[in-house]
Amino acid sequence: MKKYQRLGCTVCKRQIDKLVDLTHYAPDKCTITLGCEGRLQPLEYRSSGGIAVTPEIGVTDWRPRGSKTVETADLVSTALISLETGKLKQLTIAAPGDGPARSLILDVKSDTPKAYRQYVYRKEGSFSSISGIESGLEKKALRFTAYGANHDQVEVYVNGVLREQGTGPDDYQIYDGTDASAAPPNTVLFNTILDSQGNTQVDVVVSKEAQASTVTLTFNRHVGDESRTALGAWENVSYVERFVGGTWKKYYLYTLDLDSIGVPLNSILFPQTTDAFFVLARQPYSQLDRYTDLVVLLENQSDADFVKYYADNKVTTARVTHTALASFFPPLRVTKFAVEKTIKTAIAGVEEQLVVDGRVITGPDA
Repeated sequence: MKKYQRLGCTVCKRQIDKLVDLTHYAPDKCTITLGCEGRLQPLEYRSSGGIAVTPEIGVTDWRPRGSKTVETADLVSTALISLETGKLKQLTIAAPGDGPARSLILDVKSDTPKAYRQYVYRKEGSFSSISGIESGLEKKALRFTAYGANHDQVEVYVNGVLREQGTGPDDYQIYDGTDASAAPPNTVLFNTILDSQGNTQVDVVVSKEAQASTVTLTFNRHVGDESRTALGAWENVSYVERFVGGTWKKYYLYTLDLDSIGVPLNSILFPQTTDAFFVLARQPYSQLDRYTDLVVLLENQSDADFVKYYADNKVTTARVTHTALASFFPPLRVTKFAVEKTIKTAIAGVEEQLVVDGRVITGPDA
């Protein structure tokens, strides 16, 4: 007797294999796609159950009530930390060398949804290439151009797992426009034959790579202007000293007002690597609100870290991913232009802001 029954949904058209249970009643409501109102209909009996079919992009798998999946687990979201250090929305960097100005080069990309085409293929048995008409409802033919100036970006998922393009055994190859290419045009060629007992789903996502441009921001050297001293946490600071390699190294402060950067809104900025760092402060930007043990290093940054320039409640702001923060001990040593006045009245903080604390304790024990 065959142990599995293949069921197909009348709405989402997806299939699932379940154990044959002759002793319990099972409702025929769709338990494949979350929110689907379709009904499950028996298609055939099988000796072995197929693998779980991965959903198409934008479709969420059904789950029992109260359970957690990757989408619903308590994941740590990427928090954005403000780079502003004053009431004029100053951006302040510390860099070696005492000059009148300092330039910072950034790669700029637009933070807009990217158009893409998705092709879904479901195969049984062994195969080594994907091409032609998809198995999805739209029945699109696979078409892409992965070479040239305005080439397509091709991503291949096998049972939901992203594969890399290359010559490795688990990689795939596509046509590169030359006669030496192993793959023909409009074809995904796997270096190893894919063979499984059940269905194998291959998703091919074709999109255009986001066009990046370069912008140069000029930061001006702090000069100890008394009219700006009360407008920013770092305005009265000439330079800071950071403990690097067993010695104290001087970094001079440079500032730039955010509204004068000339970058389009909703932009993602990737600073090019340099021996400098952003200094941080919290509101209300008094002399007590400087972060001396947390900075944003501009050297050896991760590809996942970026600066986002956008409007929050109609107010422009520049914020960086919290993973770009670097904490260290001992803290920065601050050298000021003038002796700061003693604060004699209480200063009200801002409850809505995100106050950053170090993720690890790097100081000595109490």
